Amino acid sequence: MRGTDHGGGEIFFKISKAGLQLFPRLNPDVATQNYTESTERISMGIEGLDQMMAGGVTRGSITLISGASGTGKTIIALHYAYAGLQQGEPVWAWPWLRQLSTIIRGPLTR
Repeated sequence: MRGTDHGGGEIFFKISKAGLQLFPRLNPDVATQNYTESTERISMGIEGLDQMMAGGVTRGSITLISGASGTGKTIIALHYAYAGLQQGEPVWAWPWLRQLSTIIRGPLTR
């Protein structure tokens, strides 16, 4: 999530013929944690989309972008990440099933 802190530490995992299995840490203090939902909106990096979303997405929220191949999901994600970088925010991206060279060569050069 752009612009939010992360919980550090190790997460144990197992790679087998069945795939990747994660064993996330359980935090017994969840009930006592103080969490306040933000009302701040942050830009998706696309002006028209930000307008449709009342100024962008809510900071700290999770947004799922889904669609068929070629509908612009990666382009939207790249705009979102770039908007965060322009604001000096840390950005982490996971190009699932894509090589970085494909991302650089594809959408950014069209």
